[in-house]
Amino acid sequence: MKSRLIFAVTLLALLLIACTAAGKPLVVIMSPPSGSQFFEGEDVAIQSSASDPGGIVRVELVVDGNVVRVDPSPTAQGQPNFTLIQTWKATPGTHTIVVRAYSVTGAASDPVGISITVAQRTAQAPPTPTLPGAPPPPPPPPASVTNTPPLPAPPATCTDNAAFVADVTVPDGASVPAGGAFTKTWRLSNNGTCVWGAGYQFVFTSGEAMTGNTVITAPATAPGATADLTVPMTASTTPGLHSGHWQMRSPSGVLFGQSVIVKINVPGGAPPASTCSGTPNIASFTASPATITTGASTVLNWGAVTNADSAEINQGIGGIETPGTRTVSPAATTTYILTARCGAATKTAQVTVTVNPPPAASCSGTPNIASFAAAPGSILVGETSTLTWGAVTNAESVEIDQGIGGVATPGSRVVNPTSTKTYKMTARCGANTKTAQVTVTVSSPPVATPATSQVLAQTSLAAGTTGSATASCPSGSLVTGGGYASSKDLDVYNSSKEGNGWRVYAKNKGSGSALLNAYAVCLANAGAGAATTQVGTQVSVPAGATKSATAICSSGVLTGGGFALNLGEEVYTQSKSGNGWQAYAYNSTGSALLLNVYAVCLTGTSATTTQAPVVQTSVGAGAVGSATASCASGILTGGGFASTHGLSTQVYSQFKSSGQSWIAYMRNDTGASQLVNSYAICATFP
Repeated sequence: MKSRLIFAVTLLALLLIACTAAGKPLVVIMSPPSGSQFFEGEDVAIQSSASDPGGIVRVELVVDGNVVRVDPSPTAQGQPNFTLIQTWKATPGTHTIVVRAYSVTGAASDPVGISITVAQRTAQAPPTPTLPGAPPPPPPPPASVTNTPPLPAPPATCTDNAAFVADVTVPDGASVPAGGAFTKTWRLSNNGTCVWGAGYQFVFTSGEAMTGNTVITAPATAPGATADLTVPMTASTTPGLHSGHWQMRSPSGVLFGQSVIVKINVPGGAPPASTCSGTPNIASFTASPATITTGASTVLNWGAVTNADSAEINQGIGGIETPGTRTVSPAATTTYILTARCGAATKTAQVTVTVNPPPAASCSGTPNIASFAAAPGSILVGETSTLTWGAVTNAESVEIDQGIGGVATPGSRVVNPTSTKTYKMTARCGANTKTAQVTVTVSSPPVATPATSQVLAQTSLAAGTTGSATASCPSGSLVTGGGYASSKDLDVYNSSKEGNGWRVYAKNKGSGSALLNAYAVCLANAGAGAATTQVGTQVSVPAGATKSATAICSSGVLTGGGFALNLGEEVYTQSKSGNGWQAYAYNSTGSALLLNVYAVCLTGTSATTTQAPVVQTSVGAGAVGSATASCASGILTGGGFASTHGLSTQVYSQFKSSGQSWIAYMRNDTGASQLVNSYAICATFP
């Protein structure tokens, strides 16, 4: 829930020191310090270190008395020192966070805890905020009808990110003697926009630390540059594979960027344990037909083989997957043996294919095939077709290829080819043959084209009340943006992604009830791996001033955006800026207020997005007017608007119009004409 921020009063710090009594593990919480503050939705990273001479087998993270996460030791027998980072998604309120460790004997540590405060995302700022320097001058209002936006774009806020470049030392899988010292160095690239400086750290997050120093100070690194992160380590004394994960951490304690790994092999380990025990099971093993004539073929069929490490068939076939089939054409009577193994235990099944010489000729001349057809002749992947054939006369044998083998006539067979196949029927009479063939064409299902639609949700707000409406996208589609429709009496103060939909909050300042509409733009057929997420940023707007903020998609592409602010603030511009969403706000009150800006990011596709040329309309004094921007190509995923701040103008509605267009409505209660801009975000899928 997003509402006015009310910072909690000073809290009494809660710190429970771990008891060192004999037989109990010792736990130390390394970060964050007790009394820390976070915002709703942030990942709170709790770094702790547990120790016990007999070994730590698991560590629990407990929030307000509820176990929210359990992390086992990387080794089944436990390890004397276990350092890790556990994360929890912050919810509003004051919370007690406890870390509890367990030894191999089942003994639990005394609980060690901290207290933190989580504030709601959208609310009133502290009475006297401290801002870094003077705010930039507000952008000029639109002055005339033009094809370019009238509002300049100040620099975006920076984003933390990191990418793996190379293992400088100790490549993955390197052999290190038991207990041996080694130095691991990773090379990371600063692919964000923030400079890594004071407070940036490289920290151990999970697995085996293999070092007592789990927090490394990161070197100063500019965006686009690389840094070498070096950690002295000591190999485990236990043979086998050992690994640990490390990641960058910002001064505010937030993990970011790509997680990197150290992976070594301590020689001397025993071979992998068998995944089964006892005697394997073979469901079935048959040949169809079991008797053939020289030159004909048969199909071996076998069912599932369970409780086994491997399965193979002799006669040159070798290892097999189960269940399965194989077409064979032995020249003489042959016995096929299927052998399943589980360690030293084996189970066999066998089938004999009897091969008879051709019978004395019961025919002469060329065979006759009455008919051979497939219905339907064209199918989609996953569908079936039926082969049918009529009587075959003057023949000693009849067979069909593609693994079907000998057949009686007339007859039929259902087939399910995964690609286009030609089936050939062969009839024999001595040395004479006659063939007929039919092709089943297999096509891939048509690829559904990505498309967007709009979903509406409506609610009625009584006079003097606040409320919300949420439009949810149907199953199988993704929300990419959204908008709203209100009236003169409604102040919209939140328009943002909520789950797989769009939620809008408003206050009714009028004397009668008023309707509030929420609109969600929903993307269908984006692909199996597609997803949308929302990222946000926050800025304090001084009293009587304007300020902007930009939320940037660190991955994927921007498809739309929204905002959240306080009553007394006015968002007068929101539009695409680079791969982010930018919003300008004007604070008409006497104290600083917060502005939240949200970007909706589409990942898992190769789509690109652009902002269509701005469309600007002049709205006469005392009138209502609109501007509509359209996508010349691609599909519309979201949109925005621009107007002049501080005047008696109100952009009271903005949503997807007909086709691939975004419309913005403005009410002009001034004595002169005013301009309104509309922006459309357009996505193109290759």
